[in-house]
Amino acid sequence: MNAMTRALLNLQTLEFEPRPPIRRTRTARAGVPRIQRLRSRVSAQVLREYDSRKRRYGARSLVPIRKDSCTGCQVRLSLRTRRRALERVTECEHCARLLYNPSRRRRLVMEI
Repeated sequence: MNAMTRALLNLQTLEFEPRPPIRRTRTARAGVPRIQRLRSRVSAQVLREYDSRKRRYGARSLVPIRKDSCTGCQVRLSLRTRRRALERVTECEHCARLLYNPSRRRRLVMEI
């Protein structure tokens, strides 16, 4: 997983984490600058794609690939999409969620 994917995953976690009820704490206010810092680490094109999916899918707009399938729609992905997800964030060909591959099999795929 590259740095931009990790930043995008952390951004999704921060944006959808449960917030404390009415009382504002110092840590709740500290989350906003952290979100802005993470957004600055992600390319503008990927941010646009993420924001559009966030409106549609909420906290499940960026999902991992598990057992060669999208964990959002549970449909098996093509080999091309799975390989592309090793390099960068890519789109599911079935549900259009953003995908990332959390595995470290990159060397094995490149040697085949």
